[in-house]
Amino acid sequence: MSPATVSRSFTDSPMLSADTRQRVLEVAKRLNYRPPHVRKKQRERALIREDAATGVSIGLQFFAPADTATIQGDAFYAPMMTGAQAETEKLGMHLLLHTTNRRKMLTDLPRMIRDQIISGMLLVGSASPEILDAFLEHVPQIVLVDNRDLTGKHDCILSDGIGGATAATQYLFELGHSRVAFAMSDPETTTFQDRLTGYLSAHFKAGRTADPSLLICATTEAQFSDQVTAMLSRPDRPTAILAANDPHAYRLMQICRDLGLQIPDDVSIVGFDDDKHSSLCYPALTTLRVDTAYMGQLAVQRLATRLLELQDLKDEDAAPRPPINIEVPVSLIVRGSCRAIA
Repeated sequence: MSPATVSRSFTDSPMLSADTRQRVLEVAKRLNYRPPHVRKKQRERALIREDAATGVSIGLQFFAPADTATIQGDAFYAPMMTGAQAETEKLGMHLLLHTTNRRKMLTDLPRMIRDQIISGMLLVGSASPEILDAFLEHVPQIVLVDNRDLTGKHDCILSDGIGGATAATQYLFELGHSRVAFAMSDPETTTFQDRLTGYLSAHFKAGRTADPSLLICATTEAQFSDQVTAMLSRPDRPTAILAANDPHAYRLMQICRDLGLQIPDDVSIVGFDDDKHSSLCYPALTTLRVDTAYMGQLAVQRLATRLLELQDLKDEDAAPRPPINIEVPVSLIVRGSCRAIA
């Protein structure tokens, strides 16, 4: 078959029969072959796609745990913002920041939304469904970060909470602990739910039954302190506790000290996140490391991909790709807050 015939197969030339064109394209697909004029067109299209992201403004909405909280002052989320900023700068995009108390309904949407100056948005952290709906109604492209979309409508960037909590609980089992507790507040937080699932999964894999009395699922900080104090005051108290995140672990440490319990001699404690304070507390906290800066980078990359896809859909009669969840692996960091028991 001549080179001219092969080249014409990639065009609408009337000089070829449909059968010949089909056979040539099937062979070309197997060989990953593209004629020069097709490769040139694809390179030009790639350049157009790169330019499409340049100069675009996107928003980062941080759902804060309190009115006075900021993402810059949050040990877990600050590196995530840094990663997102670095990636937007790399792509030539602009990043606008807004903070809202995750427990309070908005009276007004952020100005970046009202003035329609952003093309998409990163929604960072947990928030009530009502608050999420207020954003989703006005922003066409969003990516949830550190929050699982239970509707399956949006892309999500998450850490592997299930796998990490499973590994941490198994580690405590290996140290000889049979009574391992799990402690969290804000039980509606989807990432905490994942970590609880991992804790329960480890029990199932080990052929053990999780004791419901060792599950702390408080709705307020005061309830959390009261429930943990009551659990640790029992004669059959747990010998180890897995906390939903590092701040919970720090609170557990303080309660243990208030009760005269030594860490790790009396109680071993494992956190989750490996924030900047975990190696500085005493004893240094055993925890699960989450690369939050990488999560921020991935979130911007995913939103940029969606915006470019939106541009492609304007040129082609095609449906958008389905949403995906991207889970970032975590790793167990062993420090001084755990010990083996007989």
